[in-house]
Amino acid sequence: MALYVFLNELSQPGNPIAAEPGGLVVNGLVDLLRAVKRQRRDAVLHSAVPLRDVRIGETYSIAVWCNDGDRREEWRFLRSLQDRAPFQVRLAELGIDVMETDYRHGEDRAEGLGLAHMFGGLAVSLDYEPCWRDLSVVLSREALEEREDGEVDIVAADVEAVHASHPDHVAEHKDWLEHACRQPVADGGDLWRRCGELFPRLDFLPRVEAQLRALQASNPWFGAVAQRLGELNGAVGEWNPANTPEPPYRSRVTPEHAQRKRLCRFEDLDGKVRVFDLHARFTPGAGRLHFRLDPERRHAVVAHVGRKLGE
Repeated sequence: MALYVFLNELSQPGNPIAAEPGGLVVNGLVDLLRAVKRQRRDAVLHSAVPLRDVRIGETYSIAVWCNDGDRREEWRFLRSLQDRAPFQVRLAELGIDVMETDYRHGEDRAEGLGLAHMFGGLAVSLDYEPCWRDLSVVLSREALEEREDGEVDIVAADVEAVHASHPDHVAEHKDWLEHACRQPVADGGDLWRRCGELFPRLDFLPRVEAQLRALQASNPWFGAVAQRLGELNGAVGEWNPANTPEPPYRSRVTPEHAQRKRLCRFEDLDGKVRVFDLHARFTPGAGRLHFRLDPERRHAVVAHVGRKLGE
């Protein structure tokens, strides 16, 4: 899978800029993207508008920069990044409905930064304002999640997007870039085979194998399930049971109501029957991921991935 690189549209200066400083900003972007390309030759750039139309202030743009002197080599390089605009990455194939998730930086809607977080890619910014000179950017994310009664809640959380605005940042991200977006998961069968590699903090009951293998890549649940499993694995990995009774979940997780706990009884890996009533949700529809926590091993044991139990 290619490394998705998203241009942060919020980093485009809005105030008037003269040609000389505007040109330096574009030169900096080219240097940054060249550093990314040296690290990951499969990097693919995505932007809100075609690159030539990216504005640097009110009157300057990359198109003006291209025509200001001999920029053929630089422009040829930018075109080699296979810029894809507007921000469209065939979301349906990845099982993610971008309309269900909203990312903001402060009060501003953040498309590029949000998609970088959503796809595990790299956000890049124009190096003009100091606020875009950090290795990561904190975003507010609001996502739609279905409740037990079928109603929909808006769940808010703070997340971080991996970010760069200078070639030095690429060096700082060297280890992350080496592994980001490598070895894509082909389908549910591939997901099951690689559970140990992808989710080292999760254990799975044998019944989950058939549930995962049934997920074809075209199934809109496929990407959503992989995302929820990854979030749970990451949360459990950060968890210190001595300090908190539950991990810092990255999506909404709740126990079942008392009258429904009988539906959550499964034979565990040691042959004992236990209640797996903690569950995360995924869409479309009433998708559920049931698990229990194992504080001694700092693991979670997954018992069910599929429709809401009892339906």
